[in-house]
Amino acid sequence: MTLALEPRLRALAEQELEQLGREPRTPDEPVAELQRLESQARSLFLLEERDIAEVRQLLTSHLRVWLMLIRSDAPTALWSGSDRPQAGEYLMILCELLLGGLLEAIAVNDHAAVNEFRSRFLEREPPELELSASTMLLARQLCFLSGREFERAANELEDSWAEWVEWGLVHPQDDVWNGVRGIANNDASLVQTSLRGLSSNRFAALHHAVESGLLLRSTLPARLTLQTDSSALVRLARGRGMELSLETEEFLTRRAALLWRLG
Repeated sequence: MTLALEPRLRALAEQELEQLGREPRTPDEPVAELQRLESQARSLFLLEERDIAEVRQLLTSHLRVWLMLIRSDAPTALWSGSDRPQAGEYLMILCELLLGGLLEAIAVNDHAAVNEFRSRFLEREPPELELSASTMLLARQLCFLSGREFERAANELEDSWAEWVEWGLVHPQDDVWNGVRGIANNDASLVQTSLRGLSSNRFAALHHAVESGLLLRSTLPARLTLQTDSSALVRLARGRGMELSLETEEFLTRRAALLWRLG
């Protein structure tokens, strides 16, 4: 059934790229520029005739702008809130961009970028805003795993997991969180379950993108974002010494494995 969706998805991707090509770049506004680059990368990723090196080059630009974002004053909104119009929506976008860039840096094995994120955010007091706190909790665990501090991550998860769930800071069925828990506790079966969940979500997103008839930026992240999450988990699991076969499972598409050099 997925194959039947491809022509419509490709048409949406072409439409997205055409519209993005008409929009002005905003290099001095990292939030807006990251959103533009993210949409462009998702669309390019769907078009298999576009060389994978082209997508990789675009993601390199995306990481560069992400570093500009974490070095800017914008992330202070995670702790203080925002006085912008539609402040809640802005905060949600900011959290998604910060966490998405961190997962991308992990997937591409950019330790310097991960360490810079860690040095700027993880030594601060946790934010009081619920969305911000939830974002920083996950970012903290990802940084621990990237730094191979597995015991520290496992101990913190064991001590605080029930409390985080009770406070609504994590959802116990979240696939990325369960992948993080599996890696911290050296539980390969939990990691595999979380990767299968992300794969299932990817197929659901494909259907949603087609059925809604909207541009990809207005739908769930059809492929690249969920594949970035999966790629980051695979990278972290391998750092833990886990053997995950990408050939017998649909954790990653072949294109994603090539993009992140995880084949």
